[in-house]
Amino acid sequence: MLPTKSKAPAVDGAVQILQLLARSSTSLSLSEISEETGLAYSTTHRLLEALLQHGMISIDPSARKKYCMGAAIFQLASTVFSRQDSISIFHPIAEILKNETYQSVYLNIEVGSRIVTIAKTESSMARVSNVYIGTTFPVYEAAPGKAILSTRPARFQEDYLAQVLPKGQNAPQRLAAMLEELQQARRLGYAVTESPDSSSLSFIAAPVLDLNNQAIAAISLGVNREEFTKQHIRELSAHLIQATRQLSSRLQ
Repeated sequence: MLPTKSKAPAVDGAVQILQLLARSSTSLSLSEISEETGLAYSTTHRLLEALLQHGMISIDPSARKKYCMGAAIFQLASTVFSRQDSISIFHPIAEILKNETYQSVYLNIEVGSRIVTIAKTESSMARVSNVYIGTTFPVYEAAPGKAILSTRPARFQEDYLAQVLPKGQNAPQRLAAMLEELQQARRLGYAVTESPDSSSLSFIAAPVLDLNNQAIAAISLGVNREEFTKQHIRELSAHLIQATRQLSSRLQ
C-alpha cells in the first residue's frame, strides 16, 4: 500500500522541525535539521525562515547560525497549560506559600531545553520581578530547571550537561561543579540560583513529582538578593517542599 500523500506538506514539515527542536537538548544548524527531518535543504531553509518570522523558533544567541525554540511557542504552551487543572490546583497552594514566605511564587515546566513559567502568584511584600508567564530560561541555569534535572539519573545528567554547557578551557571543571550541585539539590530536595547583583531576584525551586516520582514541574520562589542567606533559604525550603508535595499529591 502506497503511503498517503500529505495534503499540506509545508505544515507537516514545520511540525517536524518544531518536534525535532523540542526534543533536542541543544540548538541545531540548518544542515542538522535537514538531515534529521529528511527534508530537502532548500525546503528546510524556507520553513525555518517562516517559523522565525512568526517567533516559533529563534536563532540561538550562544551558537552562531543554530536554531532553538522561540518565544511564541512557549507563550502558546503557557496559554494551553493555563487552561489545565494543574493551574487551578496550583493557585490555592501558591497563595498559602506566598503568605508563609512573603515571596512571589512561580510554577514552571520543562519544554525541550528550556524552562517555561506557566503561572505565578505575586506577593505585595516582594520586589517586582521580570519573570512573567511565558518567560523562559535554559534548564541548566534556572533553579526550576536544576530542581527538575536533579531528579534524573546521574548518567542522564552528565550526558545532557555535556551537550548544553558552554565549551571552553574550563568546561570539565564547570561540568563537575554542575553535577555536584545537582547531587546536592537531590539530597536537599531543592535547587537555587543566586543573582549576581542586588537588583535582581535569586530563586529557590523544588520539583513537583508524578506517581512514578518523575518531575513534571517545579515551584519556585523569587527572593531579594540581600535576603538570600543560607539560614533564610533553609526556612523557605521547608515551606516550598511542603507546597510541592501538596501539588504532587493533588495531581496524582
